[in-house]
Amino acid sequence: RTRPRVALIKEIEQLPAASHHFYDRIVRTRGHIAPPYQVLLNSPDMAERLCCVGEFFNFSVRLAPDLNALTWLMTARAFDAHYAWENANVLAGRAKLPRATVDAIERGTTPDASEEQRLTCEFCRQLLYGIHHVDDATYRTAVERLGVQSVVQIAATLGYVAMMSTITNAFEIAAPEDKIELVL
Repeated sequence: RTRPRVALIKEIEQLPAASHHFYDRIVRTRGHIAPPYQVLLNSPDMAERLCCVGEFFNFSVRLAPDLNALTWLMTARAFDAHYAWENANVLAGRAKLPRATVDAIERGTTPDASEEQRLTCEFCRQLLYGIHHVDDATYRTAVERLGVQSVVQIAATLGYVAMMSTITNAFEIAAPEDKIELVL
């Protein structure tokens, strides 16, 4: 599909004056209106609320960069979400994940990675496929190796990326060529 299914709100003037503050809030957190928010601004109050949640996952997450990137990659792959996948690739590059790791996730195979990275992928795989729960052994190992805070952030990051993936998929939002706009 070459164009989105809904009107994209790129300029503040496309919104009623009473909704301009929602637009402004998104710009304050991201510096611009990224394509997913151009869709979400069709419901301005919801867009602003999701923007606040997304601000954490995009800019303030405390998860190790490699584990964060792996969580994004696993989720984007599971949802076949082009926009989220491209965003995850940027994160993978920043985290210096080997291309072979990214390629393995893209193929749906287990990457040759560190124990913590493989554990993160397995935790995500269990949440994303099958019965959507993490078995006791994997959960215990994740908490022991990564800590409760990291495990909570992995699960929450997965949920955020899944939500944004369904939005970009539903409205056929393609990833922009300019990677600076790649923010969910």
